[in-house]
Amino acid sequence: MPAAPLFRRDEVVYLKSSASIGKLEAYKISSMKQVQNGRWLYRIDISKKPPDQGLIGDSFDSRISESPLFYVEAELITACEALDIICTQFRSKVERLEAQVASRCSESDAPIVGPNEPRWSIGDSIYFDASARIGFMHHDCVVSIFEIGIQPKTRQIRYGYKVRGVPSPNVFFREDELITYCEAASFALEACNRDLDAAESKRTSLCGPSI
Repeated sequence: MPAAPLFRRDEVVYLKSSASIGKLEAYKISSMKQVQNGRWLYRIDISKKPPDQGLIGDSFDSRISESPLFYVEAELITACEALDIICTQFRSKVERLEAQVASRCSESDAPIVGPNEPRWSIGDSIYFDASARIGFMHHDCVVSIFEIGIQPKTRQIRYGYKVRGVPSPNVFFREDELITYCEAASFALEACNRDLDAAESKRTSLCGPSI
């Protein structure tokens, strides 16, 4: 007898690939078909989205249809399975960051500079404050430094920095946007712990306590 599909029409499923990077991505199954004995293919229709720019004229529907997505069973999981994977990913990331902080950050790695001197030098490896605060250790290298003005109240010189990974001449970073490895690791660890707590709370509310 042919194997029945694991999921049903209108059932909400989650992408295993998204869960493996800490994302809970849900879709509703539109239909399914058996492509060979025991192997089912699931169709997911994406809701229409607004156009990139406004339309002019007599249009009966200004929204744009998305192409359907197709997945095999091995790519789809339940909410509880997805949350189990996500919690495991965040635990691993927290443990890795804790080990890195313990081994590399017993003391501050902030550069020591004098008044009105730039905090960074050309060739310095820097991390991005905004990325670290959401859990990512995104780093780059300083390639250019220039003065961008005077801080009105403190009269301190402000500097701008260009980095290797952003070749655009119009993009630069302020000093307060660039941080050291240990500063970034500390922010990233805080963010990952928050994400882990949120994922574990959601898993408990939907699926009950872990065994």
